[in-house]
Amino acid sequence: IAEAPTGTGSCPWYWSWERVNFKWCSTWSCRSMMPNPNLLLKCQEEVDIIVLLDGSGSLGSDGWKLSQHFAEVFINSLEGGDDLVKAALVLFSGPRTWEALKKCYDSDSSVEVDLEEDCGVTRVKELTNDTAGVAEAVAGLEWPAATTATSIALAQAEQMLKHGRETAKSLVVVITDGWPMSQYATRMAANRLKTVANVLWVPVGANAPMHLIEELASLPKEDHIVKVNAFRDLAIPEKINEVISTACSKLEIPSE
Repeated sequence: IAEAPTGTGSCPWYWSWERVNFKWCSTWSCRSMMPNPNLLLKCQEEVDIIVLLDGSGSLGSDGWKLSQHFAEVFINSLEGGDDLVKAALVLFSGPRTWEALKKCYDSDSSVEVDLEEDCGVTRVKELTNDTAGVAEAVAGLEWPAATTATSIALAQAEQMLKHGRETAKSLVVVITDGWPMSQYATRMAANRLKTVANVLWVPVGANAPMHLIEELASLPKEDHIVKVNAFRDLAIPEKINEVISTACSKLEIPSE
């Protein structure tokens, strides 16, 4: 110890409102700059983006198809390149049996776990500048229709980012409609992930746990939560552009 602490004061937590505050900026809608509201923006930023796509049973078949299409269109709007976007994709659902659930959430490292078979989480694509290939992979996914192991998907994103670029920003986009199996495990996983990446949530529908998601999102939460009221809204270009412009700060505005 170079110098012993003196006094009885304390230092607020780094993200405490006593130490940090945010100021509104660029509050106009991107729609005002679009020559045609049906066109889509293009992300041209150096950023590693991992998309976590919820495939749980609560989506319903129509909700799954709309979520799948949204993820495909979103990833297609990312300009891939060594100095632009690298994208990855994780499809997550959850365990189907109690035995599998115990294995997936067991802290014993000696327990052998099959991530896909036991936990319903699939690392579909690792980080790559072939964003079109990642989008194509979304179109070929089958709906798992099981439970919701959100915490395991978040932990996988953290592992995948270890292969990210030092010069690039890191962003995880979570598309989900419902409650995770374990709120505690999800909070823990989200807090760990937020130390290495920004986490943007796209909660869909009336059943999305907004109070919990506000805890899980990076700060400021206004920049890291894009609420979608209904699954059909995922097909609206303006809503897709809202997610793209929230995820990326360098955008190409299309010409007609």
